[in-house]
Amino acid sequence: MVKLKILALAATLMWAGCQAKPTPSPSPSLVAVQGAPIDAPPAATATPSPQDGAPTGRGLRVAPTDPAERAKLAVDAPQPAAKEGYTPLSFTELSNFVYEADMNGVLSPESNFPDEIAKLDKTKVAVSGYLMPIEFKGSKVSTLILVRNQLLCCFGEEPKLNEWVFVNVDPPVENTVDVPVTMYGTFYASPDREEGQIISLYRMQAQAMEAMQ
Repeated sequence: MVKLKILALAATLMWAGCQAKPTPSPSPSLVAVQGAPIDAPPAATATPSPQDGAPTGRGLRVAPTDPAERAKLAVDAPQPAAKEGYTPLSFTELSNFVYEADMNGVLSPESNFPDEIAKLDKTKVAVSGYLMPIEFKGSKVSTLILVRNQLLCCFGEEPKLNEWVFVNVDPPVENTVDVPVTMYGTFYASPDREEGQIISLYRMQAQAMEAMQ
């Protein structure tokens, strides 16, 4: 559980870092010119700004500014298919209530955790979403965050507490991008706190993953 908390905090920092501007490099110190002057190096060409959808230096892509394109990326992953022994669960259900905390981990007054989600705690569920890898074993993903849409996994948009699930998966799975996946396993639905701060709302111990077509 301690490891879960540490990784969840790391994931939160990763999202925050995606929004941060890079720190400029310090200017080189000026040195007095001695001897005969030499030819100056060619003027540097301006670096073009990333285009919509292009990868950034962090491995994320620039979110499109066109409203129609953004709307496509904001569509939730499909409802998982029925599978014996697992309750199908969508992010539409998981996020259909207000549950927000400020930077100090204090919940907003209107936050309310519904009974219909709480009753799924420690049950087997199937949840569909987009994969955001956290830890690897070899070339495969062993720890990940599952989010509701592509804007949250691939473009650095910050999700709300009820828009993501922290997942440990054993055996590890392929790093599947741009395709929704379904995770199968035991679901934990309760606020997880570290030093009074809420660091996650949903967690999952998964045994299998299937890519959705």
